[in-house]
Amino acid sequence: MAPSDQVLDELTELAAVEHAVIAEYLQIAYVLGHRLPDPAPGPVGPAIADAAQKILSMAQFVEMKHLKLVNEFLVASGRPAQLGQAVGIDHSLGSGAMTVFGPLREDDLLALVERETALAKAVDARYAPLRPEVDPEDPGLGLGPTLELVLDRCGHHAEDMAEFTGMLAALNSADYLRVRRQTPSGALEQALHEADQSHYGLILALLSASLNHPDDDLSNSLLSQAITAMDSMDLFNAQLVGRGLLPNLSPPSP
Repeated sequence: MAPSDQVLDELTELAAVEHAVIAEYLQIAYVLGHRLPDPAPGPVGPAIADAAQKILSMAQFVEMKHLKLVNEFLVASGRPAQLGQAVGIDHSLGSGAMTVFGPLREDDLLALVERETALAKAVDARYAPLRPEVDPEDPGLGLGPTLELVLDRCGHHAEDMAEFTGMLAALNSADYLRVRRQTPSGALEQALHEADQSHYGLILALLSASLNHPDDDLSNSLLSQAITAMDSMDLFNAQLVGRGLLPNLSPPSP
C-alpha cells in the first residue's frame, strides 16, 4: 500500500532533520577535539577522546544510516531524496520551544548536555506519530524499506544520546570544549571555510545522485565515492581545527 502524502511530507522534513543532526554531531566531535592531538595526560584526556569518538561514530554510523533509510523510503515512494538541512525542530509539537540548528553558539556549548538531550527527544517525538500508519501486514513497495523498518531504526535518538551525555556529565566543560571559534580570521581562514563548504557540496551531489537512482549500476559506486569524499573532508578539517576554527558544515547555497 502506498503511503499517504502526509506521511511522505513528514518523512521529507525528517530527512532534513536527520541531515542537520549529522552536521551537529560532527560539529560536536570537532569541538571535543577530533583531529587534534590527544588532550593532556591523565584520566580526563582519554575520557574526552572517548566522548569525541562516540559522537563521531553516532554521526557516521547511526545518523547516516537514518538519513539513507528515510531517503530510500521516499525514493521508493516516488519522492525525491531530501538532502537539505532543517533550520530547527520543535521540542514538543506545537509548544513553540525550538532547537535551532547551525553553528553552535557559546550558550549552546555551555549547555551541551541539556541541548542534545532535548534535541534527541524532539526528533523521536516527530517519528512517534507515524507509528499508527504502519500496517504490519504490508510487505512494502518492494523497492525499498517498509515504514515499519524506518520507524524501528530511526526512532531511538534519545537512547543513543544517553550514553554520550553520560560521558560528558562526568567531565568539566572547560576541559572538553577544546575548539569553539566559528568565525574565520583573515583571508586564508575564509578561503579554507569556503573550500570546506565546496567539499560538502560535492558529497551532497554524490549522495543525491546515488539515492535518487537506486536501480542504476552507478548507484553503489557513487555512494562509495561520497564516503571517500567524507573521509577526505575530515582530513581537510584537521587543518581548521588545528587553527582553533570549527569547520563549515552548512550546505552551499543553491
